[in-house]
Amino acid sequence: VACEGNLYDQNDLLTRYNMNDLSIVCYESEHLLYVCFVGIPMFCLYVIGLPVLMLILINRAKKATESENSNESYDSIRYRYGILMAGYKDDMYAWEICISARKALVSLITTFGVIFGPDGQLYFGILIFGIFVCLQISYKPYASEVLNKIELIGLLVVFCSLYFGTTYYYQKW
Repeated sequence: VACEGNLYDQNDLLTRYNMNDLSIVCYESEHLLYVCFVGIPMFCLYVIGLPVLMLILINRAKKATESENSNESYDSIRYRYGILMAGYKDDMYAWEICISARKALVSLITTFGVIFGPDGQLYFGILIFGIFVCLQISYKPYASEVLNKIELIGLLVVFCSLYFGTTYYYQKW
């Protein structure tokens, strides 16, 4: 789906071509079909749909444990949705949505950030990871302090790699 411009036609700077097959003009005929019938549905289902469905299921399950006539316990909910809730504090059960959003944003930057060029991708990446570093520091979502530190160190490594990557990108030889 990713497109690149300024490849064939020096007279037509607005024409973009598919990066995997340079004979396909972006947003025309075959490419437009892929965008409309594969790209957009997959974005809606996986990037938006799954995290929202996950939040709805967990919220419904938590409310069921709080009702008076329910025989569900919080432990049974943690067991059932353990892969989504494991390791997080009780009030941060939906933090996995934040992790999914980060992954989706990085994918979007790498796919559609080509429009802005490598420096645009670099700056958007720095912005995204800067925001998620701030969120990690503010909320500390993991039950264990060690897990919070590991996540923060991982985010800072990526942030610093992108940040110091600007020096190599703009370095004059």
